[in-house]
Amino acid sequence: LGQVEYDETRLSTITAWMPGRIERLIVDFTGAFVRQGQPMAEIYSPELYAAQSELIQAQKALPGLSESTLTVVREAARRTEQAARDKLRLLGLKEDQIEEIARNAKPLERITLHAPVAGVVTERRVSEGMYVATGSPIYTLADISTVWVVLEAYESDLPWLKPGQRVEFQ
Repeated sequence: LGQVEYDETRLSTITAWMPGRIERLIVDFTGAFVRQGQPMAEIYSPELYAAQSELIQAQKALPGLSESTLTVVREAARRTEQAARDKLRLLGLKEDQIEEIARNAKPLERITLHAPVAGVVTERRVSEGMYVATGSPIYTLADISTVWVVLEAYESDLPWLKPGQRVEFQ
């Protein structure tokens, strides 16, 4: 007797990097197969919206301050813009999302969460409209490129079993 199980070393959890509301579940059922980088859900976060606005304001101030004769002012403006980018990165945005915000000079109302790995959704812990806190689990994914087969053996069969031995099963 036995069963096929997920390799527990290949499980990934997608968590909320910021507090917010789940606006849309793109992958909305367990058992769904996903590719790495695939959009999973959209989240609205007032904290994230404010951080995007900080980047936009820092960028708007940069051209005027970069012409300043005071090196300290120019350097402070550059560091403020970099700090705003770093804050967005720490809130879970990818570089291309940050560049889109900077290019359009408009905050995104919703941010898309992407699958960190390819695999199958083994757990969906939220529904549309739910509020999540920072660190709240949203999905659990299992990479099924390798699985475990857990078999039971009778005690009388133990002398014929050795670690690393090849086995066949149906």
